[in-house]
Amino acid sequence: MRGASFAVVAFACLFTETVGQDAPAPAPAPAAGPAVSFKKDFQTCGQSTYYGTLSSANAASWTRKELETLVKQTHQSVLPLEGVFEALIDLDKSADGGVQLIYSGKTMPAEPFGEQDTWTREHLWSDSRGAVGSHAFFDIHNNRPEATRVTMIRRNMMFGECGTVEFADVCEKPAFGGAPSDTSQDGKVWMPPANVRGDIARALFYMELRYGPTSELGLALSTCPPFEGKEGILSTLLEWHAADPPSDEEFLRNQNACRYWQGNR
Repeated sequence: MRGASFAVVAFACLFTETVGQDAPAPAPAPAAGPAVSFKKDFQTCGQSTYYGTLSSANAASWTRKELETLVKQTHQSVLPLEGVFEALIDLDKSADGGVQLIYSGKTMPAEPFGEQDTWTREHLWSDSRGAVGSHAFFDIHNNRPEATRVTMIRRNMMFGECGTVEFADVCEKPAFGGAPSDTSQDGKVWMPPANVRGDIARALFYMELRYGPTSELGLALSTCPPFEGKEGILSTLLEWHAADPPSDEEFLRNQNACRYWQGNR
């Protein structure tokens, strides 16, 4: 399920929406100083307005090229590190006023952050698989809060199911201490909780569209080895996209990421 099929799914996830470097050390917290907000207010993020410039009202007729152009041209703000943390505190706010962690499903206080025993930003598209040293590194659609210790465990493991790359008998369930029971990992493949698998898949589809073959990064998703420089596992991500459709919470996050932080969706 690659090629044209993948392109159609990537387009659909962007429209419907209703629809690290591998953390060798935690990202340092921004230096103390006067509070400066990086929040903006982009007025073109409503779904009908945002996609209204495309050639047709029918999403099935959109081409990959025009969607690539759209997400690149509307990417109006590249956040600095402190802006990424500010955005995550806003976009991934938990009911108790903290931040919602992507893999554990738990919450942590919003501050402090970026330290060994707090939370930091998790890059869904692993840095060593092409995202480091670029706008992709700070793209808010690619960043989620997670406990620093957990980002150190995942590092650059691909998303998928145990036994896909390694033998199934090396699979650890759950993926880490305190993780949900439906998670696992085998040192090369990382299985997140079922309730965020579709969210993660669609974030990676966006990344491949925004920073893919026609960009200088050339990010790529793959199902087959070798996986060096590529993220995956594409066939599994497509299954997750279908099994875990966009929730109201995911739609709202995408909407707010576009309107208040980055300008694209």
